Amino acid sequence: MRYEFRWNVWNLGHIAGHGVTVEEVEHVVEQPDAGYPEVIGDGKYRVRGQSADGRYLQAIYLFDPSRWST
Repeated sequence: MRYEFRWNVWNLGHIAGHGVTVEEVEHVVEQPDAGYPEVIGDGKYRVRGQSADGRYLQAIYLFDPSRWST
């Protein structure tokens, strides 16, 4: 299954406020720590992990199944 990340203005502003880049978030979502992703309700998932540069991050996201491709 393939998916794509979709960023909106709110998401970009939120991570920028934490000093985090899109690349860091996408890396952690694609390579989370053991035990993640974790279902947290309302269709949302949480991951925790390290960015490629070693920063520990937490990300919360959801899937839009209409955008999946195989």
